[in-house]
Amino acid sequence: MSGSFLHAFGLALLALLALRILLLAAKVGRGRLPWTRLLVPCVLMVEGAGLLFSHAPGPWRIAKLATGAALEAGLIALMIRAFLRQPPEGSELPEDHLATPLRAFLPPRVSRLIAKETVLLGTSFRFIAGGWRRADPSGYSYHRESAFAAILPALPLLLLGDLVLLEVLLRHLKPATRLIIHAIDLYGVLWVLGLWASFRRRPHTVTGEAIRLHKGLLAHLDLRKDQVASVGPLPEFQDDWARLRFHRTAHDFRMPGSTPLLVELNAPVRPIGLLGPGRAKTRVMVCADDPRAFQEAIRP
Repeated sequence: MSGSFLHAFGLALLALLALRILLLAAKVGRGRLPWTRLLVPCVLMVEGAGLLFSHAPGPWRIAKLATGAALEAGLIALMIRAFLRQPPEGSELPEDHLATPLRAFLPPRVSRLIAKETVLLGTSFRFIAGGWRRADPSGYSYHRESAFAAILPALPLLLLGDLVLLEVLLRHLKPATRLIIHAIDLYGVLWVLGLWASFRRRPHTVTGEAIRLHKGLLAHLDLRKDQVASVGPLPEFQDDWARLRFHRTAHDFRMPGSTPLLVELNAPVRPIGLLGPGRAKTRVMVCADDPRAFQEAIRP
């Protein structure tokens, strides 16, 4: 019964994917999308059909492996090409540059997420390879007083303890399964290192009338000084519910452990987050290692 249910469920997913391909093809026909946007769904259709009809002889399996390998190799080559043609630092964010060619094959949000993840891992490896010795860029930093600064030195010990603990708890599992779990654990450490390095490499900047607020690779927000109505500390709240309601009305650029500031704006603005533009709001909660200097710099 379970096998027939899974087979029927797979057929339903393939039917939905086929409908999606038809809708995309209609948009391609009207010139609203490039034809390359059909490649990934078609490859997924072939892969799914190969899984459902794996009992069929040779051709399905060969087609499934060939299309998957070709797509993977093509996307990797595209990312390497975009990386080699990356513009000078400061002219464009690396994830925006890497996401541009991917939009020909994937939806904008998926393209941006893949580009962000690639840049984060690259930042982590660069940090490990000596990037931690580089001087911080000019601007208003926000990472020194954060909780990340206290956690970072303990990461090697935490990783070692986690490795030993997992080996004890998971010793009954197969070696391949334990290796996968350790790889996921290592990936988490690399993710934290990359995020910390992005906090260091992307301080808040004030250039003339332009203000750019950063939260590492997680988000950034562009403002003008004439959009700033006031800057000051967060108000006092009667209870946690009042604090939660207030926080929902503001963009959150705070760092754990740092003292936040509240920036009131004359008009709502949209930040750029992991998946693209967020909701427009008129308040921003933000941190800086030197809050007084930062307040003076962004005041109109």
